[in-house]
Amino acid sequence: WQGLGNNVYTADRWRTGGSLMDVAWIFGTDDLPFRSRMTVTNKSAGNNSGLSQLIEMPSNEGYGPFPPGAQFVLSFWSDTALTASGSTVSVSIFNFSNGTFIDYATTTLIGAVEGPLAGFTRYAYSVTIPNYTFDPNYAVSVNIFQGGTPINTSFSFTGIQLEPGPVATPFEHRPVGMELAL
Repeated sequence: WQGLGNNVYTADRWRTGGSLMDVAWIFGTDDLPFRSRMTVTNKSAGNNSGLSQLIEMPSNEGYGPFPPGAQFVLSFWSDTALTASGSTVSVSIFNFSNGTFIDYATTTLIGAVEGPLAGFTRYAYSVTIPNYTFDPNYAVSVNIFQGGTPINTSFSFTGIQLEPGPVATPFEHRPVGMELAL
């Protein structure tokens, strides 16, 4: 996908964030545990560009697994070390009915937990869900951005996992049928 603006859905329900970018879904042939990956290329000087994935809250069950103060670990393989802040790697509470961010979780880089392998390293981030009041229109947004970078700066990532607890565990490879049943 070339010349994408903000809030455009791409592969696997990842949506763009930023003013202008190219997004590629690439199938690798290297030794990474994942054959496909996303590559984001910034096409607007100095702007923040990347992708977000929304995790819906249970509409009738309150906070579900995301109550205020809950601890999670976000991990993924990337060819670029990305910092943890509101402008790069972050987790937030997002109101999908009006497209606004409610609050950002405290997200801190733990560091590299695997690799390097084929030019990629698996990074982990500690996440603490912020204090917010539940609303059935809210979702948890996982945001992976490269920050303000020069034109044609790219980064790739794969194997994204948000899991409860303080430690990044190996990625679960579940059959498609099990995923659909869940």
